[in-house]
Amino acid sequence: MDKKKILHISSGMAGGGASSVFSKTYSLLENLGEFDNYLVSTNIECGDKCLNLIDIKESNKILKPLNYLYCVKNKRLLKDFIKEVEPDIIHSHNVLSCLSASVLSVFKFAKKRYGTRLILTAHEFHPVCPNSSLYNYRKDCVCEECVGSNLKFKAFSKNCTRYGFVVSFLKYLRFLIYGVFINQNRLFDKIITVSDFEKQIFIKDGISEKKVLTINNPIENKFLSNGNVKKEKVLTFFGRLSREKNIETIIEAFSLLQKMEGFEDFKLQIIGSGEELDFLKNFVKKLEIIDKVVFIAHLKAEELKSYVEKSYATVLASKLYETYGLVIVESIFANTIPIVSNIGALKSTVDDTFGVLFETGNSFDLKEKMVYTIENQDELFSKMKSLKPEIIKKVSSDNYLKQLKRVYEGEI
Repeated sequence: MDKKKILHISSGMAGGGASSVFSKTYSLLENLGEFDNYLVSTNIECGDKCLNLIDIKESNKILKPLNYLYCVKNKRLLKDFIKEVEPDIIHSHNVLSCLSASVLSVFKFAKKRYGTRLILTAHEFHPVCPNSSLYNYRKDCVCEECVGSNLKFKAFSKNCTRYGFVVSFLKYLRFLIYGVFINQNRLFDKIITVSDFEKQIFIKDGISEKKVLTINNPIENKFLSNGNVKKEKVLTFFGRLSREKNIETIIEAFSLLQKMEGFEDFKLQIIGSGEELDFLKNFVKKLEIIDKVVFIAHLKAEELKSYVEKSYATVLASKLYETYGLVIVESIFANTIPIVSNIGALKSTVDDTFGVLFETGNSFDLKEKMVYTIENQDELFSKMKSLKPEIIKKVSSDNYLKQLKRVYEGEI
């Protein structure tokens, strides 16, 4: 019996997030050897079973907005490749950011011409939110106003993006193409979410519950710790330094902790890079705790692990819903207790694994949870340790492959 032909497509393979999961998925399936895999992305080394599409972000100033909406060249290249391959399944991971909605029209062609099954792994909220994040950057708050709406006009009228009215308009036009004219939510046979919270948001928007299922992303074992590392008096944030990550609240809570007797020796590590770096450094200076807060540039996983596993706790204060709490699981892998804002998929991930929750945006409550975690370290660590084997199993590559194979075979 011939192997099923699976065409894997994503905006990119380099970097973290969706790109990392896409790369991992392709690699796992290639090593499995049970499917005939084809690869479509940008900026990749290509062989006979691979196609390089243009990255619309690299287009010139005139073509960039046009390609953002509908890249004709990518449509032509992908259509020719699909005619050659005749895939049984197309598995897509967030194609919109660099490839444009034109590739979805090719998916539609493949489904009609070859009976190709279409599967989407949604690493963000773009199926229900033109801004992809369920976040209004202008008002600096979460937003569900478009959820359940067909045309989702408020994403444009309320100017939700961080880049102003023109970008909001372009994002809304793009949604009209992929969300209304192509109707991607109806086009895909299965939509895979990475958390139960994301799944419930999609169902709330009107996507059929039978079409949506949750498969946790496979988590790299690079963070796994043997548990024999001595803890230092350090709290750690790691991730992108952006406004919605709300690192300012972490710093403010830490400054309150510093004023408490018995906690003066603790330090805060902020590991990562991003546009908020200078603001955060100035904020630390303003609070007069410059000798207690250390900024460290982005680190590779192996090096980052050594910082995380020595920490009393990691802290994640995001104001975004997020689609999955990766930092939470990575912290648990490194035998470090995560303190997490009580919001969206972060709460969902803690409920499904382990962690200490605090009221989102409340620096006083976060300070209290820092104190609670430090003072109850042994008890919390013991509980986390007992749950860790099941958590590792749940997010393992083996479990991910097992569920993905069932999707490909049409069992779920």
